[in-house]
Amino acid sequence: MERPYKTYIARHEAASRHLRSLPVTPALTAYHTQTQTIASAMSRAWDLHSLLIKPVQRLLKYPLLLGTIYEETPEGHPDKENLRLARDAVQDLAFRVNEERHRAEVVKDVLKRNIVRLKSVKGPSAAAAAPPTGDMTNYHARLLRVQSFSNQLAQNVLHWSRSVAAASTQLHAFAKSFGNVIGISTDVQSDSFDAFMTLITMHLIPLTTTLSQTLSKDLLTPLSQLLDATAKPLHLVETLQNTLLPLHTHLMNMPVSHKNRPSPELLKASADYVALRGKLTEELPIFADKADRVLCGCVFRLARAEQEYWKQVNAGWRELWDMLSVEPGNTVKVWWDRWEEVDAVLSRMRCVQFRAPSPSSASSSLSNATTAVGSVLSSLDPKRSSVKSKTRSEFEYDMYEYKTRALDSLRPKLRRPSTSMPSLPRKKSFRRKLSDPNVKEKAKEALYVVQSVYPFDPPKKKYFYDSYPFLALNGQGEELDVLKEAGHPKDHLSRGLMLHVDDGDAEEPDSLLLVRRKVGGEVGWALASYLEPVTI
Repeated sequence: MERPYKTYIARHEAASRHLRSLPVTPALTAYHTQTQTIASAMSRAWDLHSLLIKPVQRLLKYPLLLGTIYEETPEGHPDKENLRLARDAVQDLAFRVNEERHRAEVVKDVLKRNIVRLKSVKGPSAAAAAPPTGDMTNYHARLLRVQSFSNQLAQNVLHWSRSVAAASTQLHAFAKSFGNVIGISTDVQSDSFDAFMTLITMHLIPLTTTLSQTLSKDLLTPLSQLLDATAKPLHLVETLQNTLLPLHTHLMNMPVSHKNRPSPELLKASADYVALRGKLTEELPIFADKADRVLCGCVFRLARAEQEYWKQVNAGWRELWDMLSVEPGNTVKVWWDRWEEVDAVLSRMRCVQFRAPSPSSASSSLSNATTAVGSVLSSLDPKRSSVKSKTRSEFEYDMYEYKTRALDSLRPKLRRPSTSMPSLPRKKSFRRKLSDPNVKEKAKEALYVVQSVYPFDPPKKKYFYDSYPFLALNGQGEELDVLKEAGHPKDHLSRGLMLHVDDGDAEEPDSLLLVRRKVGGEVGWALASYLEPVTI
């Protein structure tokens, strides 16, 4: 009986006020007439309000009725003791229900007013002999953490959602600029480029809109509701700790006499403290646990939203990749065919050319800068050799070769020789540069030994991939050490490898091998289909 009576009586007054505040309409008037007919037939209630108060009146009458029956029952009656137990139980129930209603009224009163104002409070310090408040302090800190985490999570979700939308918008702007660079227009169309633009405009950008709506509905709305629900408990706990507790503590330590009596406001504040603390002790643990469950649910919803978004993005890019019939190497070739003429003009400009080595122009400031840069690189890469012994001309040679290799990795077979850089004479002292990867690979142990069985000519006389050249094989049993197995060549097409390999009817797929010549120690790439293992 206790739980339903507590809930009903604590909410009866608010329900009655709400019923009186309803606007008078024909439907409401008909409803009141119908309830009045039903109530008058079942009880003496003449309307809905008098019917709703019946449970409250009956609960308060039960102790009186049982008390009267107990007093009128003779001493020797076998039910005398049972009547006493029933009377005491109903009295305790009525007391607890009244206490619950009083606590609810205190909570409403505290939420309506901001602070308790007293004219003066004199006596010992409010902190002296204060009752233990460890639980309230812990719950206060817990609610603050819930509030802080909810705010931070909402801000991070908004930032991520906007970042994803901005990335899609910037990708669309890049695609339009890229189309202008490669010459796409209303007159010149490209099915591949149209598919790329369709992916962005019809798939990626709408996905960000859907993601924003999903996050707003499934995540930001619950977080906002949780923050609103947390505000009132926080206000109650702060009022209890900062306002009512000092007053209650003062009353407990106040010397009472005929001339020094506590004021009615102080007595009411102490009673409010006891009632509010009891209510918070009962309901705060439940609220805190449910708040944690809401946060866990929000985190899981965020994870599911991110998973679904990236799943759809991945599916869109995979579908585009399957639709494209042009290999990455051909794509680079098409781009270079259109960019080659521009490069021929730009390469003749002095601002993009390196100055020829001039040892006489080296100065102390350049030497110091070189040493400083070398020390920084050495600290970042422990395996990097010291650069203190390099001269300025050696550094410029490295820069020249880096540019040459970078351009070679992008250029397919050109129609005419490039005039981008003048050729520089190579000296023997430069063949073993400290930055040359061959120096490192020559000391590396071989996985196994192979020998050439077919002749092989690289796509170009000087063709480099990933800083290593493709070795020319004469097909006469030249032995080589295998240093690394890099997988099928088609796996390297997206990285700039300009070498198409068709396995055809081969029993095993081809493989790209990093090998080292037995004679001379030159390190470079070779295809496994042109080699065979050497049995020892």
